Amino acid sequence: LGTVQALSTVTIRSRVESQIIKVAFEDGALVKKDDILFQLDSRGIEAQVKQAEGNLARSVAQYEQAQRDVKRYEQLIANDAGSRLNVENSKTQVATLSAQIQADQAALDNLRVQLSYYTIRAPINGRMSVAALKEGNIAKTGDASVPLATLNQTSPIYVAFAVPQRLIT
Repeated sequence: LGTVQALSTVTIRSRVESQIIKVAFEDGALVKKDDILFQLDSRGIEAQVKQAEGNLARSVAQYEQAQRDVKRYEQLIANDAGSRLNVENSKTQVATLSAQIQADQAALDNLRVQLSYYTIRAPINGRMSVAALKEGNIAKTGDASVPLATLNQTSPIYVAFAVPQRLIT
């Protein structure tokens, strides 16, 4: 008599709370690493991504305008027709908007990472269990939440069996 044990077992959980839109595997199916397992409702985060893209575009446009202002004020100074204060203020505005662009880009990158959590993929090759939650249910986060499914690696696999001592030489 022996026992067969998966080399690796992964409990599939959601990193975000959202409604399950699609279960993309059949119960007991063999899946490959990076296959889509669950698709969650991502409309809210997609709207936030679009908003962040708009904020970034606005900051870039303001930055470009501030750079044009610096050039214009420097030309006026060269012709003795402008104020040094305007040049300095414009340079400060360029630096401020440059920092704003970095912050907007970081916020957009963060939202894109969060968006990736709404598509749950297989982390390894293996055989899926029964999906514990189906379309329409809300996937919850955390260790106390109901796991969405379990994925067992089946190749290679451990096989353990007992051998009587008298047969060991």
